[in-house]
Amino acid sequence: MLANSKKALEMLRRAERLSPRDPRAWYMASAAALAHFAGGQYEEASACARRALSENPRFTRTLRVLAASQAKLGRIESATQVIGDLLKIEPDLTVTKLRWRLRHMDESLLRTFLEGLALAGLPA
Repeated sequence: MLANSKKALEMLRRAERLSPRDPRAWYMASAAALAHFAGGQYEEASACARRALSENPRFTRTLRVLAASQAKLGRIESATQVIGDLLKIEPDLTVTKLRWRLRHMDESLLRTFLEGLALAGLPA
């Protein structure tokens, strides 16, 4: 999915059209946030992440995407606040641990994502 963010977004939009009242729409919004991040569209990634978090504020994957997106946009204070929320849920999370967890991710995307999280204040 993330190797082709444009295709991923098309598929997510189609899924939303087919199921407009899906009670787990937050999950699709979270996936869209990650796809936008993969495409370098950090403003859109932030908007989708915020939409997903409005329905599921403890979904750590989305918190990570929001923090990295905000950091890439230069909004370090906002990104740092999101990292604070993330670490309340997952206090032992570090960049190193996340690198291991996400080792399946494309290396270029992973590097960009982890750089954003480090800028946001996620411990090394």
